[in-house]
Amino acid sequence: MQMRSSPLGSSYKASGDQSLPSASDPSLAKFQEIQSALVAAQRQSRDLASENALLETRATEALEQLEMAALDREVAEEKAEAAELELSKFGEKISELELEVAVLKEENGELDDSP
Repeated sequence: MQMRSSPLGSSYKASGDQSLPSASDPSLAKFQEIQSALVAAQRQSRDLASENALLETRATEALEQLEMAALDREVAEEKAEAAELELSKFGEKISELELEVAVLKEENGELDDSP
């Protein structure tokens, strides 16, 4: 069999079977370099997409927690306002009862002083 030279500089058999270019061929080395870079970029892209999905999930969870905390705060503020109003009413009731006790003591004292 006679060996012929291909345009890439590698040899192939005269029968038409082409062999792969030799590893020392500069274009093959460049192809392998680009292919390796592509595989690395694809891997990095998958990793970043996965990390992005995880961060989006965490952000959504944090936003939900923030909304729940805001609702809890609003409920707590409403309860505090209601408690302050109730405290004010109890203070007024205490004042009324103290006044009533004073009046009753005075009336009781008048009754005790009478002959």
